[in-house]
Amino acid sequence: MVDHAINEYRMIAICAYSLDTCGALEIVDVTSHHQLALIKRGSKWKVIESTKSRRAKTFSQESEARLRALVDNLPFEFWAMDSNFRYVMQNAISLKNYGNIVGKRIEDLEIGGEVKRKWMEQEMKALKGNILHEEYVRDVEGEKRVYENIIAPVIVDKAIISIVGVGMDMTDRKRVEEEIKQHNKELAALNRASQAISSSLDIRKVLDQIVEMAGSLVNADFTSIVLIEEDGSLGISAENFREGSPLGIRARPQGITRQIVASQQPLIFDNLSDDGTHNPDIAAAGVRSYAGLPVSAKGEVLGVLFVHSYTPGAFRDQLPLLTTFANQVAVAIENSRLFEAVSTGRERLQTLSRRLVEVQEVERRHIARELHDEIGQALTGLKLALEISTLSPAETVKTRLDEAKTLISELVAQVRDLSLDLRPGMLDDLGLLPALLWHFERYTAQTGVQVDFKCTGLEGQRFLPEVETAAYRIVQESLTNVARHAGVSQVTVRMWATQGRLNVQIEDQGSGFDPKEPLRSGRTSGLAGMYERAVLLGGQLKVESSPGFGTCVTAELPLGESLERRKKER
Repeated sequence: MVDHAINEYRMIAICAYSLDTCGALEIVDVTSHHQLALIKRGSKWKVIESTKSRRAKTFSQESEARLRALVDNLPFEFWAMDSNFRYVMQNAISLKNYGNIVGKRIEDLEIGGEVKRKWMEQEMKALKGNILHEEYVRDVEGEKRVYENIIAPVIVDKAIISIVGVGMDMTDRKRVEEEIKQHNKELAALNRASQAISSSLDIRKVLDQIVEMAGSLVNADFTSIVLIEEDGSLGISAENFREGSPLGIRARPQGITRQIVASQQPLIFDNLSDDGTHNPDIAAAGVRSYAGLPVSAKGEVLGVLFVHSYTPGAFRDQLPLLTTFANQVAVAIENSRLFEAVSTGRERLQTLSRRLVEVQEVERRHIARELHDEIGQALTGLKLALEISTLSPAETVKTRLDEAKTLISELVAQVRDLSLDLRPGMLDDLGLLPALLWHFERYTAQTGVQVDFKCTGLEGQRFLPEVETAAYRIVQESLTNVARHAGVSQVTVRMWATQGRLNVQIEDQGSGFDPKEPLRSGRTSGLAGMYERAVLLGGQLKVESSPGFGTCVTAELPLGESLERRKKER
């Protein structure tokens, strides 16, 4: 019995362990590894474990428990297989997805045949020392999920004793990666679009670039944009058709455009056949979905961008991209309009400079004629009258001197009129209202056109000199144009001061004209001068007219400080 109990173990005389507590009468030996001991209690032999052995066993059990806890808490599938293709371990996720597979082979698993064949190939390669890294699609609860498998051999002393594998569900990660790729693609497209639409400041070229890039950005069959003028009317537009698309869409959806402008919100129509508010001309052309987006800057709608498709729901997921593009479009349009305004302003300034030189020359010629024809002749007549009086008999001298006095009186009147034409002194001395009343009386006497003057808030008021001068000259120039071009016997002048502004309006029911024509032709009839006077003060001037329907000139001038001068001096 002893021989059997201590078979294959070396016998030693002294045991390295204290076994007094076990009550042994004889210590035979401990195993060569000091893990077991044989003791004799009475006539019976017993094999017992050493303290070290118990500790090692406990440590092994605790390590296995920690490993199991670690494996079970992995966020992916984990399994281990021995060299006989039999599963020896799996974690909680693997158990949930496949059931209990420990002790089974691959062929025993209830999985698709193609997946089973693929797994067997992978594990055969792993048992040959290969590390495998592959993706495959698996049906999980009716949903196609993308998994990534990593299988590797476990090698001890250069021998493969088992293989382990992990299976990670990559579906959500793949989805995020695709979203990032799509986002980067959209950003690149937006960058190209931004560069394209910013490559020119010509508004027509900018609009053409906008519709071309918008169509390319969201794969639209037809793209259009329409700008909104300051008065709310539809302005210039541009269109672009994708190559191969039927060229049958020409109607602007004006009702939808107005709706987008009013709400300043985008509208998307997924299926026109199911919606009754769309433009029937667009639906008749085969369009099944379209989106309209406001192009806004600083709270103002500059235009509306439309994208159309022959496919229902084509722009359902494109709204964020289109909105971002519309914001870039707004910047490009604003820059183009600013450039156009600067260019127009520069042209107007050049025209005004030429006009100023022309006016100066006209005034110089006028003054020269007055001095030569009127005052010069009067002075010559006065000289002759005085010379003749010296040679005349005494009884005719008084008559000659009376004639000379008359010539002097006429000469004084001519000089006064010439001075008043250049600038009435009472504008500086008495203010705007007296100067206007005097001018209306003189104007009616000269032209026969009656002035119906209505004013509010001007009595006893003095304004800044530049405001009074601008208001007087705008009225003066407007009345001159009425006398020359309107063909009427009466004109209405209104002037009122309120809320820090001086408002001036000159209206007639005469022949009227196209306000843009004089500016285009360079024959401004004083319009450019009036406009510049108002703008230089920070105000504005508007001319409303059309052939046959009269003219209304309205100016709005900021007052700044209202002055009551001369009162204390008087």
